[in-house]
Amino acid sequence: MGRGFTVVHIYPHQIKRIALAIPPLPEQTAIARFLDHATDRIERYLRAKEKLIALLEEQKQVLVHDAVTGRIDVRTGKPYPEYKPSGVKWLEDMPAHWQLVRNGRLFGQRIGLGHAELPILEVSLVTGVRVRDFENSNRKQIMSDRGMYKRAVKGDIAYNMMRMWQGAVGVVPLDGLVSPAYIVAKPLTGTEPRYFDHLFHTRAYMTEVDKFSRGIVKDRNRLYWEDFKKMPTPRPPLNEQVWIADAIDRIAELTSVGIRNLQLQIDMANEYRTRLIADVVTGKLDIREAAAGMPESNPIADEDGNESVQAQFNPLFSNSALGKEANP
Repeated sequence: MGRGFTVVHIYPHQIKRIALAIPPLPEQTAIARFLDHATDRIERYLRAKEKLIALLEEQKQVLVHDAVTGRIDVRTGKPYPEYKPSGVKWLEDMPAHWQLVRNGRLFGQRIGLGHAELPILEVSLVTGVRVRDFENSNRKQIMSDRGMYKRAVKGDIAYNMMRMWQGAVGVVPLDGLVSPAYIVAKPLTGTEPRYFDHLFHTRAYMTEVDKFSRGIVKDRNRLYWEDFKKMPTPRPPLNEQVWIADAIDRIAELTSVGIRNLQLQIDMANEYRTRLIADVVTGKLDIREAAAGMPESNPIADEDGNESVQAQFNPLFSNSALGKEANP
């Protein structure tokens, strides 16, 4: 019944002409009471699921931080037997057999140009390094001179100089080209890039990146290669770097499965609420007897909701999820 071209309106005289099925007043009151009660319970259920999603994300961050900084040994899920002072405030103590080295001993700068036939890569704050999708992007761009873009090789670390402090860094998934505003760091012998990618994404390390960045305005600070290579970074033995990276991959998969299941439950609950309201207000369901037996107020059920859902994903709430024997 709406009218309009760009913005559709419905006017009072049109609303007045809409025919409605009106139940008797006592039944209107019963329907309103029933739906208030039912939708309140559904809202509590949804809040419990959303809180658990946030909890799973937070738990993942804690586990990743503890793994990459040596707070726990991923093989046992327990602290290492011996620690030593790192000499770095954000890291504090680290496992006694780990080393603290400058990034220049872990990575070399890759500065090659050319290879215009390679795909264009970008660094996302959410997904890391990925192939840039020009077809589906709102910011389509014609590459006038691909020869000026830097070459990045699969397994390199690439980061955005202006947004590294926010986590714009990742492992290059395939050979490609990146913007001149990016730094490409090739791993040296003894460097597992996946481990350092996870380390670089921790809040503590991003805060350290901010300290080493330079610029006139804070939001435009850049982390140049000369500063990046001076940053002190913990270096476990290579085999431990691989173990830690593999364990974090398992944690990420467990978290993703848990969140997908919770999101499915949220979607189903929303669909159920929409269908329930529609069926009740159109007379598909007679709720008079149910409404008469309802209590005056609803008990708070958030805690029960959280606990019952958390029980489904117990592996994430234990350090054992870091062990190699963990089974998603």
